[in-house]
Amino acid sequence: EAGRGTPEVIILDPEGHKNTVPVKVRQVNEESWRCEYVASTIGLHSINIFFAGQAIPNSPFGVKVSPVCDARKVRASGRGLQPLGVRVKDSADFKVYTEGAGEGNVEVKVIGPGGSNEVVTVKQIDQYIFEYVYHPKKEGRYIVMVSYGGQEIPKSPFEVNVGPYKETRIRAYGPGLKGGVVGFPALFTVETNGET
Repeated sequence: EAGRGTPEVIILDPEGHKNTVPVKVRQVNEESWRCEYVASTIGLHSINIFFAGQAIPNSPFGVKVSPVCDARKVRASGRGLQPLGVRVKDSADFKVYTEGAGEGNVEVKVIGPGGSNEVVTVKQIDQYIFEYVYHPKKEGRYIVMVSYGGQEIPKSPFEVNVGPYKETRIRAYGPGLKGGVVGFPALFTVETNGET
């Protein structure tokens, strides 16, 4: 039994200042109170709750306030999103750019012919760039869905028409395909072996 009283809530902003985040406290029923606040700055806020002058168990609560996430500012590009040009067994790759979109998670789903979920691998290039790759197993229509913070990004879903596998004798090799140095030539060779 907590006894009679009203909860007191004090929120400290990331700078440790009091009273920069107002809190509305209203009684829902005899034993419950609804507390609401709107943070105006990002960062770790300390939520301190007192009842009858005493801190309640587990108080203070650390709450990380994130910036608003805007999926409309996310962009995606690459061969794996193009309507034509991908073939069975190709590495269908694309990049997702999240700079300026706030904090959120990128989610990618690739649906193959017949509704099959395709395996997609991801590699984080830097804080804002993610590279995704899938390998189509059969020809047909693939749907690539890209969302950020639970919302689809512009132009998603992407429709990719995967063509049949084609064996090729064209080969490329050489040091210029492995790495390079600024200001020096990067050389490699492409042999068509009779293909046109």
